Amino acid sequence: MIGFFGSAPLAWPYLSSQAENGDFARGVGVFFAVIAGGAILSGAFGLLLGSGIGWAWEHAHRYRRRRWPTSDRVPTPAAASASPWTPMPRRQPGELAGRALESITYRLDSIELGFGPIRRRAPLPSVTVARGHQVHDLSEREARDMLQTLLGHNVRRVADAGDGTIELEFRDGVAIRGI
Repeated sequence: MIGFFGSAPLAWPYLSSQAENGDFARGVGVFFAVIAGGAILSGAFGLLLGSGIGWAWEHAHRYRRRRWPTSDRVPTPAAASASPWTPMPRRQPGELAGRALESITYRLDSIELGFGPIRRRAPLPSVTVARGHQVHDLSEREARDMLQTLLGHNVRRVADAGDGTIELEFRDGVAIRGI
């Protein structure tokens, strides 16, 4: 914007001189060409300046983190050889009975249900929500709406579905299958 408006005073003499000579169309063409050129050059300068400042900022912080590690980031000999990931303990499905559904996280290919410290994740195609004889998969709006209404409600019953997944039954006969 600065280049666009800033170049107008430089282009004005071309426009006014051509208007006085009777060739107004040429003057307007030169006027717009100078303004467009100024806008492009100032945009390119802004891009280079912003990239340079961003590069300097990033490298300064990388240098600072590398040079002055905090005490919790200093590796100990035992921690250096150990994996940074500790496996979560395998929880029994029965532990979900009586727990409230606190969070629902939709991922690209899965869904994660949070019951306090316990999280259950399942691939989306395998998860269904049922009420009575009506069964909906999560691609249907009704299933997502029913699932949202269960937030804050406790699991009444946990059943093994037999295929390595479980079924969670909530109030009003609403059940989540395939978790």
